[in-house]
Amino acid sequence: MVGGARRILITGLPGSGKSTVGRLVAAGIERSAHIDADLVRESIVGGFVHPDVGFTDEFIDQIRLQREIVNLWVERMVTAGYTAVIDDAPIPPPPHLANHYAHVIDQASTIKVVLKPSTAVLHERLTARRGPFDEMFLQMLDWLDESIGTHDFSDWDVIDSTNQTPDVTAAAILDLM
Repeated sequence: MVGGARRILITGLPGSGKSTVGRLVAAGIERSAHIDADLVRESIVGGFVHPDVGFTDEFIDQIRLQREIVNLWVERMVTAGYTAVIDDAPIPPPPHLANHYAHVIDQASTIKVVLKPSTAVLHERLTARRGPFDEMFLQMLDWLDESIGTHDFSDWDVIDSTNQTPDVTAAAILDLM
């Protein structure tokens, strides 16, 4: 790690603001990279496994591959002196995220953040956003929220962003540095 480069892992359910906040956090750091894990997975053109309610082994394997690539990207950026701001949803539900990002999470200098707006706000955002998988996520929202609630995030900073703008949420994360 060169001169203060760190890892910041931002997670939360779809619609929680991870990508927007992640970009704002990275923009607030002089030497940084915003790493949106979805970009890696979306680079798969042939053989893309669509998520579904069952989270098949094939889907989980594809997520594991995506996160292996993200981990390599993160470490390369940190080694070059950039703070890596990663955003990734905890899908499939825990413990996969923690297992796949164990190296990032285990670093003492890593800032780990869960964005947790209310389920009602997530529903509003997903309905308005209308992304390719948002209809499925809307159907699974209560189950996903419950499954995230069973994970031990006691050593993470959990931010209730229900009534916060992305700028305020990003500022709260930057204050953790």
